[in-house]
Amino acid sequence: IAHDDAKPFVVYAGEQQVTVLGTRFSVRRTGAGIEVAVTEGRVRVSNRADDAAQPSTVLNGGQIARSDNGGVLVVYKAPEEVERTLSWRKGFLVLDQTPLSVAVKEFNRYNVVQLEITDPSIAEIRVGGSFRVNNVEAFSRLLSEAFSLNLRRDGDRIIIYS
Repeated sequence: IAHDDAKPFVVYAGEQQVTVLGTRFSVRRTGAGIEVAVTEGRVRVSNRADDAAQPSTVLNGGQIARSDNGGVLVVYKAPEEVERTLSWRKGFLVLDQTPLSVAVKEFNRYNVVQLEITDPSIAEIRVGGSFRVNNVEAFSRLLSEAFSLNLRRDGDRIIIYS
């Protein structure tokens, strides 16, 4: 997005706003907060209320920020890590030592068929790999084969248990 002071591009997400300062970036709503990933250029993250007590934060390429009404946390990442975070734009989920509970949430964002973990003891199993966002069936089969997890289909749900 080309920067234009006269016509700023602003993304409103909950109580936060992201103002583009010429960049490639992504904004994702996470409940009451947001996650902003910047691959190049700069964006400004601020509270919509223009609360002087909470100043805005400028992000540069290679930074990911998580924000809610309580503030902004900025994480510095290597460019390939930021690209991995944004792999959904190309139709993939790239997981790297990701807890199974998080991987399930990611797949459920994109699919009618929803994965469900019924056994809390398996929620923290770490998984990795590259998967098409819409291939929930293959992902669940791999879980069964690689981790000896059980699967049960119940309508539009795939139940995962030990």
